Amino acid sequence: MTAKYEIIADKIRKRIIDETYKSDEYLPNQETLMNEFKVSRTTLNKAITVLNMEGLVYSKRGAGTKIMNRNFWFTNENTNKHYKGLAAQMKKANRNLVNEIIEFNVELSDAIIQDKLKLKDKSPVYKIVRLRVLDSEPYILEHTYIPVHLVPGLTEEQCKKSIFEYMRNVLNIQVSGSFKYFRADIPDNYDIKYLNCSKNHPIFELEETNFTLDGEPIEYTRSRNRYDTRGYSLREVKF
Repeated sequence: MTAKYEIIADKIRKRIIDETYKSDEYLPNQETLMNEFKVSRTTLNKAITVLNMEGLVYSKRGAGTKIMNRNFWFTNENTNKHYKGLAAQMKKANRNLVNEIIEFNVELSDAIIQDKLKLKDKSPVYKIVRLRVLDSEPYILEHTYIPVHLVPGLTEEQCKKSIFEYMRNVLNIQVSGSFKYFRADIPDNYDIKYLNCSKNHPIFELEETNFTLDGEPIEYTRSRNRYDTRGYSLREVKF
């Protein structure tokens, strides 16, 4: 049975696509939509989260939910619906990606990870450090945390392949989108050791929290790469 929030998301999505709700304008306020669809605020927020993850809308506290310009839709830079991960991207591009496991443990989450993944005090998480090697060259050093109760049975062997593939094919979990934070940094000892960089090489860090279709945080990762190996495309939304 389709969840109520998915039905609401589908109705709003259709209105956006057929321009009942026009690009660069705002969705009706929450009270209006709650009354129309006869749902709770929680259900409506889940529906809006799905549309945020698909890149159709962008919500900002105190400003409402803005419908994205159509030029943002269905592009490579857009937030991916049902994100499949780096392994699938590189396979499609006929690139050879190998994952080297530096660390794989289960540990109790600290305050930072609890905040990032919205976990209760000291909930167990997988801590995974992976070096992504692309075409025999060090590419990305990942520090990943995943709640054990949401992704049971994850193994080190599976982390050598694709974590997202395990979530999708074994656990039937769809990773729908993410929130990202970018920053430049100086290399730490891990970067110097595994990314073939010196202490004078700038490091680019992508801090990312991935979410399921219903908006639940399922993975928090810090991906670090040398300044000369990887770039990102961004979009800016003005309210």
